[in-house]
Amino acid sequence: MTGPEFRGLLLPMLRADFTASETYAFREGPTLTCPITALGGERDEDATLGEAAAWQRHTTGRFDLTAFPGDHFFIDDAWEAVVRTVGDRLRSRADSTPR
Repeated sequence: MTGPEFRGLLLPMLRADFTASETYAFREGPTLTCPITALGGERDEDATLGEAAAWQRHTTGRFDLTAFPGDHFFIDDAWEAVVRTVGDRLRSRADSTPR
């Protein structure tokens, strides 16, 4: 794949992401009952751990906040730990779900 072909695939996704970010307006809704797991970078100035922790108010279920070393792109360096954390949360949820 050439640079122009790759950009042709990537640019629409980036534009959609920026559009969503710039036009999003929160509307209060019912509180969830499902668990929420928030992940964040310890030095993220764009989405602080305090902002990630605020997701707790949106559920009556279990809430977990996991902080990883790094900034907004912590997943680049901590992807193995992120995958492990998500897998652990999904496994614990699957184990507690009645069959």
